[in-house]
Amino acid sequence: MLIFHVTSTDPAGSVYNMIRAINQYTPHRARLYTSHKISTYQFPGDIDFLMDMGEEIEALLTKADVIHLHKVDDDFEIEITGPKSGKRKVYRVGDFFNIGTKKKVVYHVHGQTDERAKVQETGEWYKSKNAKVLTSTPDLEEMYKPFCEAQFFPNLVPVRHPLYLPRETDALIEGLNPTIKKYCIVQTPTDALLKDCQLIRDVVEDLAKTYPVFLHEVSGVTHKISLLAKRSSHIVFDHVQGYYGLSSLEGLSMGKPVVAGLSSHTQLAIKKFFNIDGVDPLPWVVARTHEDLVKEIGDLLKNPGYRKTIGDRSRKFMEVIWSDEAIAKRLVEFYATL
Repeated sequence: MLIFHVTSTDPAGSVYNMIRAINQYTPHRARLYTSHKISTYQFPGDIDFLMDMGEEIEALLTKADVIHLHKVDDDFEIEITGPKSGKRKVYRVGDFFNIGTKKKVVYHVHGQTDERAKVQETGEWYKSKNAKVLTSTPDLEEMYKPFCEAQFFPNLVPVRHPLYLPRETDALIEGLNPTIKKYCIVQTPTDALLKDCQLIRDVVEDLAKTYPVFLHEVSGVTHKISLLAKRSSHIVFDHVQGYYGLSSLEGLSMGKPVVAGLSSHTQLAIKKFFNIDGVDPLPWVVARTHEDLVKEIGDLLKNPGYRKTIGDRSRKFMEVIWSDEAIAKRLVEFYATL
């Protein structure tokens, strides 16, 4: 199969991770177009530099067996402008569904603000199209399922890539003074309104009364810097909205204790997807309130052995259960059922 992924934005590389895993672990070919210049985030892209006025884009849209749309719909337009000639071409994705090969079309909801704000409207549109809809987290499946045929299918991270491997030391020195050693809690929010930034600030302020700890809040930087910040931390905080973000998967892969407020529904959906009902608990450190966060993070700070046990379990879970190879193979199996 030739699978063409199309998205409007991919700052942390969630879609690129999919095409890379498909190309690495399966006999199929996957390509990606994103209208937002990935180079802004210094994340490796696929079709992000065009020299042919869109001929390859047109060929991929025509020849693709599967068109996988992330955060966009049929009306999404790929616009190409010649850097010197100024000539302009526009390809509306939906115009190619019945051109060339017989297409399988997949829509993927990742939880952008507008995807959460227009659930009924968007879900009913999907239903009118008899569309196949994937959601990157279980809460989105729960939100969309009353209106359309939606199913949870998780994002992945390249667990064998050096930036996603655990560090060989737990040591961290704060600033330029080699005598001041502190614990680092990191958060890398893409949307402060959705990621409980003020909550973790308040929690760390309380913890700092007892422990030598500081919060490293990272935003508006390249994805590589975000990854390096996680690797240099002791604990990764995601958020307490009930689901998990890509930041969780990155931290787990790095062998970090990852703190997040996973709901019971989210935990059950993860176990169901991976067929691990007997695995209890999942590697996340679950906390949902200020008081719970102070307790759970405090336990991690005062007990290095416990912190290491949780981190080791995080890494093993990503290697064995949530591996990019396993998810890539599941994804192409899903395409085959369409």
